[in-house]
Amino acid sequence: MTHLQVVALRASAQNASLSPRLRAAASVQVRGVRDDVRRVITRVAPVVVSSCVGAAQLAEEGVTFDLVVLDEGSQATEPALTLNP
Repeated sequence: MTHLQVVALRASAQNASLSPRLRAAASVQVRGVRDDVRRVITRVAPVVVSSCVGAAQLAEEGVTFDLVVLDEGSQATEPALTLNP
């Protein structure tokens, strides 16, 4: 799917003149494309930048990293740190 197609899908998902069913279908497609892109990026990117919560979501999907650097971890809440493996 091209970038222009994704932009058109997002526009459909937000188009109030379309039926709720069509908007919902477009939203599902957009989320699927977003998830596919995120999976590809986390597999091939040499560096991935994420918040603690975002890292937890990646961990739930089984994404692992050889090295993790926690920048400004003192600003993160304790629950955000303890919920992440």
